[in-house]
Amino acid sequence: VEGSGVASAAYGLSDTRTSWTCKLRPRQTDVLHGIEQRIAAFAGLPLENLECINMVRYAPGEFFHSHLDGGSFRPKTVFLYLNDLSEDDSGGDTFFPELALSFRPRAGSAVLWPNITADGQEEQRTMHAALAPDKSIKYGV
Repeated sequence: VEGSGVASAAYGLSDTRTSWTCKLRPRQTDVLHGIEQRIAAFAGLPLENLECINMVRYAPGEFFHSHLDGGSFRPKTVFLYLNDLSEDDSGGDTFFPELALSFRPRAGSAVLWPNITADGQEEQRTMHAALAPDKSIKYGV
């Protein structure tokens, strides 16, 4: 597991992202391969087009500010929530400011969005942020 922050000579880690990431190998286990197959089917993409799965962890106060996921090299994003947050946690959502949509983590649920438009341009409306949980730890892939 490694910090997701980007090194900066002046400040150390990035002010943009403070979560932790663990990159998994394709077909690392039978369970992971099953998850990969389900994600590919959900996204409507061939299995061989999936990136390696990245597990992420957001401890209380950790975040990923508004960003886009990459355009043509990543035509769609699927984010799978691995756990619920405590009921008294008011943070931790995945927030799409341009669409005025917010998704609260629920174990086993997933959000799918396009990163490119029909004419191949980067889809600006899917700019999103991982809001910091207040009290819980959020896990996802």
